Amino acid sequence: MLYLSYEDYRGKYGGLLLEQQYAVFGARASAVIDRLTLGRAEPALEAHPDLIGPLETACFQIADTLYSRHMAFQRAVRGIGAAAATDGYSEQYLDAQAARRAAEVGCRDLLRDALGADVYGLLYQGVGCCV
Repeated sequence: MLYLSYEDYRGKYGGLLLEQQYAVFGARASAVIDRLTLGRAEPALEAHPDLIGPLETACFQIADTLYSRHMAFQRAVRGIGAAAATDGYSEQYLDAQAARRAAEVGCRDLLRDALGADVYGLLYQGVGCCV
């Protein structure tokens, strides 16, 4: 489920991504929300419509963050390619797993901040539900 439409992304939140970019990163942001909430966000939204605001905010922030990190990664890859081409023996490696973990922590923080007190237990990682 896409938690924030492109129209709301641009109009309500003032997002800067183009429609094609948001189609990719908005979908990824929604998938991140689903993954971090263990699939509880959509059912909770149906039961508690007041969650739409926090989930829209999280989707907006996560989409922009994912896009920014994607662009930073692209710049780093080009920089490494240039470094390897200019020197006879110069190697550099990107730690893709470390970058992915850092992005995951950042997205979790954005979602936690958007949900505030998380009274519905969407971020609860234990067994069952905390409420």
